[in-house]
Amino acid sequence: KSVTFYLGDYRTLSVKDKVFLQGLCNGSLAVLIENDQSLSGGKADKIEELLMICHENSIKLQMTFDIGNWIWTGEDAEKNALKLKPYVSNVHMKDVMIKDGCFSSTQLDGGIVDWKYFLKFFNGKNFILEYPCGMEPFDCIEHAYQLINEAMIKSQ
Repeated sequence: KSVTFYLGDYRTLSVKDKVFLQGLCNGSLAVLIENDQSLSGGKADKIEELLMICHENSIKLQMTFDIGNWIWTGEDAEKNALKLKPYVSNVHMKDVMIKDGCFSSTQLDGGIVDWKYFLKFFNGKNFILEYPCGMEPFDCIEHAYQLINEAMIKSQ
């Protein structure tokens, strides 16, 4: 069992915050922070800072790494994967397409994200599809399953 939160407008951790997080994160529920699409809560340096402080204080905060959200923040997803991998438990799999200068989440192979790289890089982590599945959701899920299965077979 787990719950994922966005970081929000994190600035520092007070002693009170550390005590709260210690109780929250060190129980039976896995607590994760996700990189969101905002500049305040989606930047790798802020996320890494929080995760490092938690780690140093024996707070078991983990990360959901959303491979597509880095496009919204203008950061390099592969570079951030290297930096944040020790904290990652879950990986949100999606693609991102750009149309008329606007970003939108889309199915795998529907955009510009090299999702196969992350499938291989985060091998052994929990992968979660996270994008709209349209009017035929089971067809969309079946298609994603086939793509992921093929990519995993090719990478062996």
